[in-house]
Amino acid sequence: MSSLVLTLNGLNETNSDFLYLSAGESKDKLLSGEIDGMFFIGQAESNIVRSLLEHPDIRLFSFSRAEAYAKNLPFLKSLNLYEGTLDMYANLP
Repeated sequence: MSSLVLTLNGLNETNSDFLYLSAGESKDKLLSGEIDGMFFIGQAESNIVRSLLEHPDIRLFSFSRAEAYAKNLPFLKSLNLYEGTLDMYANLP
C-alpha cells in the first residue's frame, strides 16, 4: 500500500531509500532523526500513534489531497481528525 502512495508522488527505490522495519523500530528511528518519515497501519488509539502525537517534535501532516488519494486508491479512506479528537485535555491531535 505505502509503495502505491509513494509511486503516485514520484518516489521509488531508484530515487529514495526505503527501509522495511517494524512500527516500533520506525518510530524510534523517526524520533532519533535517522529516517524522515514512516508508514504503518494501525488504530488511532495505538500506543505508537499516541506516543508520536504526544512527542513535542512530531507534527501531523495536513493532508490536503486526502480525498484525491482515496479516489485513486479505493482501499484508502479519508478521515478528518479534528482538534481534541483523540484527547480533549491534551488537545490531540
